[in-house]
Amino acid sequence: MTGIEPSRSRLQWEPPAKIYGTLKEYKVKVCDTYKSCDGEHAMNGCAEYETLEAQLEFDSTAGTQYCVAITAAMECGAVNISSRPVVAPFKTPLLVLPDVASLSLVAAGSDFFTVKWERPEVPFDYYMIEAAQPNENSSERAEARRAGSCSSGTIIHPNQTQVTCSSLKPCTKWTFTVHTYSIGPPALTSLGASLYDISVLDQVPDAPSNITAVRRGASEVLLRWEAPVDPVPKSIEIYSVEVCESCFGGERGLCCWTRNTSHPSLAVSRTADETFWVHVSAGRQCAGEVAWSKATTKEFAFAPQDVTALRVTAVGDDAFTAAWNRPKERFDYYLVEVTGTRKRSNGVTQSSLASCANGTIIHPDVTQVTCGQFEAHSNVSLTVRTHRNGPPERTSPGVTLGGICIPGAAGPPDVTNLKLGTVNTNTFSVTWVRPKGCFDSYVVELYEGESASYPAQGTIGTCEGTIIVPDNNFITCRQVEKCKDLSVIVRTRSKGPPLRASPGATLQDIFNVRE
Repeated sequence: MTGIEPSRSRLQWEPPAKIYGTLKEYKVKVCDTYKSCDGEHAMNGCAEYETLEAQLEFDSTAGTQYCVAITAAMECGAVNISSRPVVAPFKTPLLVLPDVASLSLVAAGSDFFTVKWERPEVPFDYYMIEAAQPNENSSERAEARRAGSCSSGTIIHPNQTQVTCSSLKPCTKWTFTVHTYSIGPPALTSLGASLYDISVLDQVPDAPSNITAVRRGASEVLLRWEAPVDPVPKSIEIYSVEVCESCFGGERGLCCWTRNTSHPSLAVSRTADETFWVHVSAGRQCAGEVAWSKATTKEFAFAPQDVTALRVTAVGDDAFTAAWNRPKERFDYYLVEVTGTRKRSNGVTQSSLASCANGTIIHPDVTQVTCGQFEAHSNVSLTVRTHRNGPPERTSPGVTLGGICIPGAAGPPDVTNLKLGTVNTNTFSVTWVRPKGCFDSYVVELYEGESASYPAQGTIGTCEGTIIVPDNNFITCRQVEKCKDLSVIVRTRSKGPPLRASPGATLQDIFNVRE
């Protein structure tokens, strides 16, 4: 048996020494499955051929054991005679060694790649490997074949099934080829198994850092991050931004979408109702691919929106009512907090207010609250926050309305120690001591004579009806003409609503202006 090509062989034999009559043909059985090759009874899975010549070409597999039975058919007169079969085993020759199987990439770095394979079952002497760049220029190809630790013709042991090719240029593509080789005689080699487009990338960039998210309106969020420091930011050509959120209430994992941008920021359309996750990777072009950094990940859960237009709508003797506008975004309830003092109980001043205790919860459809049981002349503040149940639970920063004055049943407190200051022609000033209680402003009234029921006629001066902030404790009245026996009343006021004023402190007989 001789091999013609890797998938075809030729059988040859000698004709019978003695022929009875005429040799008509040869019948050939070629079997690749048999119990023993000592008779036709043990042969099965056979291919049968007929030929007039003492040879036969048939399809075969290199390096495979076959059992062959050849019978000569003769004709003697009217009698057909068959010779005894000649049975013999044959092994088809190896014109080409088999290649390795399952050649695959294990790893690749900035100057190396590692490949592995499965060893063929036939015996051979060594592997011959080659790593080359698929360059069109022949001089570049020759230079590439000499580069690295896997240059053309590198020999490795036949029991080795993995190799690392190192000292390679970054940002290059390579083709790796491995052959099996038998020294012989005759010397045989395999056709070669190759792995193409192996990318040796440069050092991957560092990951971006400091991801932030800023709300821009009800349906847009601006994402920002800092570019990697090493390598320098100019080498970063693209960022991959993946935004993920819970699907179907979190029952089916995460839904994600990805966008690429060349800038360290990206505006995304989304509301702030749900928790979401952002993953940002930095990349740069290398060997026709993108070398990506590790992703930087951050979770965002925006606080719900605050109320707007928080305002006092009414003030009573020991209570006040406040109202606000509800935010548009969804939330679960309001948290109300009041800072101030309530009426003493058993001589103890309490800061937790009965109807608006710290942490009081209000239904999200309610847009006002009444808080009471305050001491007269108390100065209190109201803070309203919105809250979203979790996970994670979130509370808005809150809106605070301060300087809410509680007048008490007697109204705002009066000033004390009202007295005359400097006196000049057509000018005078008065001073007083500020009361301890809470109020919003002073109002100054000027009268002629001792009775407050008869305001001065004519030009009263610059201080009639003047409103003064509560931090001041004096006023100067100018351009006072045609007045005699002037009286000044200083009252404190609480703006409410409703507006309330104290009875007032009066200073009479300030001076007598002569015409």
